[in-house]
Amino acid sequence: MKIKRLILGLLLVGIMTSCSDSDSSEKDVEKMPSTAFEELLADFGLFNTSVKYESYSLGVDTNTVYFNGRVKDKLIINGFNRKSKTNIYSYEGLVLDTIIDVDEGYGVISNHQITNFSINSIHKYGDDCSFILWGWTSDDPRWAQKAASCDLYIVSGQMTKTKVTSSSIPQKEYYFNIVSPWFENAFMVQTYCDFDIKSKWRCFTMDGVEHYEVDGRYMGNDRIPINLEECIYFSSSFKRVNYKTGKTIWESEEPLTDLPADIRIDKVEFEHTETDFVVCIINYTLENGIKGERKYNVDIATGAFTKI
Repeated sequence: MKIKRLILGLLLVGIMTSCSDSDSSEKDVEKMPSTAFEELLADFGLFNTSVKYESYSLGVDTNTVYFNGRVKDKLIINGFNRKSKTNIYSYEGLVLDTIIDVDEGYGVISNHQITNFSINSIHKYGDDCSFILWGWTSDDPRWAQKAASCDLYIVSGQMTKTKVTSSSIPQKEYYFNIVSPWFENAFMVQTYCDFDIKSKWRCFTMDGVEHYEVDGRYMGNDRIPINLEECIYFSSSFKRVNYKTGKTIWESEEPLTDLPADIRIDKVEFEHTETDFVVCIINYTLENGIKGERKYNVDIATGAFTKI
């Protein structure tokens, strides 16, 4: 009888150990990343933390990547250098509003529950940072997800300096779209309207001040700001223009007249080198496929240039 009890006891211990091992194994499986996003989180040491991460975005400086998530309703952002994977930015100073009321017109107010958030166009300047935060809802049966809110935030350390709301359901107003660094601590924010198929640019500084707004302007890498309102760009000749007013301050002679007229301009870049000059680098391709490069020193005051 004692032998039978001993055998039964050993069997029970074996079963319990097996169940324990099974539970442990199941828990281990649960901790393993199962999606591409979770694998990315694990790659940067953010998987299995107390934060519920929802999205990621490359910064305006594309060498950086930022992840956003929540602890309850508090926004968490962690930014990293993409190559070294070192943490370059952390932020947790904002309590999110997950319920929005929208005036639909004609006395109708609708309520929407934001189910998740995503960030984009993060621009870091010193200790200050700006980013666009989208809120998404899935309470409309016609869509899996729909934009519910779009706000521009400017923060310093853990303190929110400015929140600028651009649009919400229904999307009939301009919403924030792209951030482009400008002069020193200033940056441009493109806003776009699907309804009117129009865009405009708004100039902010990191102190939260909006300085001006312009319609129908182009913003690209082929120009360099020289103060808050003016920039120099290349289009067959060098031009200094007031971006706010659209007026041309000066226009230079054409620097590429010694090259064939049918060359293709591949890339134009500007660099600040001295206080009174900028350097323009022009990459081009001849019709026969031969590639070339020109560098010019351009005088900011006059537009006079010299080949380097």
